[in-house]
Amino acid sequence: VKKRKSIEALSSPPLPKCDDAASMSSGSSKRRKSRNKENDVTCPDVIALLSVEDTTGLSFHKKKDSKKKKKKNVKQDVVVQTERKSAKKRGLSKKGIPPTEEEEDEKVVTTTSPKKQKMNSSSMTTTTDVEKVQNADAWYAQLFENNNKNKKWCMVTSSLVDYEKEMIRHFCLEMKRSHGVSIRETKDFQPNKTSICITPPLFVPPFQQQKQQKESPNKDTNKDTTGVIDTVSKHRTMKAMRASLACVPIVTINWITSCLEEKKIVVPKGDLCIRTLPTKLDHLLKEQPNNNNKDDDDDDDDTKMSCAPTARLGVSNYASLRYTQQEYLPLVNASVFLSGPWSKQSKGPKKSDALTLLKEAGASVLTSAGMTSKLVKELQKQKQKKDSLQRTVVILCDESTTDDGCGITGGLLKDLKAVIGSNVASGGGGGSCGILVVNFNWLFDCVTCGELLGANDYEPKIPIAKSLWELGTKK
Repeated sequence: VKKRKSIEALSSPPLPKCDDAASMSSGSSKRRKSRNKENDVTCPDVIALLSVEDTTGLSFHKKKDSKKKKKKNVKQDVVVQTERKSAKKRGLSKKGIPPTEEEEDEKVVTTTSPKKQKMNSSSMTTTTDVEKVQNADAWYAQLFENNNKNKKWCMVTSSLVDYEKEMIRHFCLEMKRSHGVSIRETKDFQPNKTSICITPPLFVPPFQQQKQQKESPNKDTNKDTTGVIDTVSKHRTMKAMRASLACVPIVTINWITSCLEEKKIVVPKGDLCIRTLPTKLDHLLKEQPNNNNKDDDDDDDDTKMSCAPTARLGVSNYASLRYTQQEYLPLVNASVFLSGPWSKQSKGPKKSDALTLLKEAGASVLTSAGMTSKLVKELQKQKQKKDSLQRTVVILCDESTTDDGCGITGGLLKDLKAVIGSNVASGGGGGSCGILVVNFNWLFDCVTCGELLGANDYEPKIPIAKSLWELGTKK
């Protein structure tokens, strides 16, 4: 009995009464804590003598130990996950780190999911006009759904008159008041922020004005032979071209009126969307006859016509390719050297605008004549080995009419003449050697058509560049 009482005294010390608890000093509490710690560390013989009721005091300490172990395990899991993430970012192997179930599921998903592909210009004609418009509308609906969830819109306008701007201000206030949607209008286009671009349409395209007068004056000229409503923009501005490259919806002012009528933000379809950007070359706006028929018995001439570059539905084509998860940049294989002073006094575009379009279209810019000459020599070696040309060197000229400040040095001129001349002598065209000498309209038409165009329609005004253009365009 004495031994029993001594064991109870060691294992469970007497607690103070409620009246004494308030008057206890800090020193006594510290002594009690140290005494409890000493009592926790008991030998196995003493614990064995205790009954089940007496061990209730020890269970509290066991729970504390289990919680500490769980915390240690959680910390170890966090460390392992961070190591895996860092190894994945650096591309290192995960030796000694077993893969988790989530990582194994990710492997299965990545092997089965389609990858984004950088497409060639020849793949622009693989879908019909109807499919292009349907895919573009589906992409626009997807973008509008995400923006409606966030209730934040970023809008840019181009070439609008005063009453149209006032209508847009009223639209922004109405959407904020009725739906709580904030619509912010910016001066410049921002690829990662701009949600929509508004520009006036050209209701009657130039290549269909003569048809309307001859055939039927009451015919809807916005529809082609396939029934697709092709709305052409009135102007080809920097904002419109950048929006087309970024697959941002370009709409007319009628979209604002339809939103105000329905008192909500409407997904643009049909004639509310700009499908085509204008160009100065009429043959680029012509409808391709075999673009919607894919019969195996077509003639060779027809297949050549169907593969001809066109600006029709260029805006919808970019959005269609983005919807099918295929990354497309028209100038991804082009290396461009800017020839000329590109001063602000010239009538042509600004140098900053040209650099912006080249960057967003995927082209690489050659900053010196030495870099250009080095790349031209590499193209000549590839041509001699009869290898497929991976790059195209483009000499993009401004509106200047003199050789002063053109940037084409004597060494670069010699290399360009050698490559173009040898290719023409062997029976090939100047463009087949991987070198194009063009004016700045070539860049705008490439963005409009979504293809790397040739140099025949783009004669430069700089005398040195003009001589190279004439040498390369000889038949």
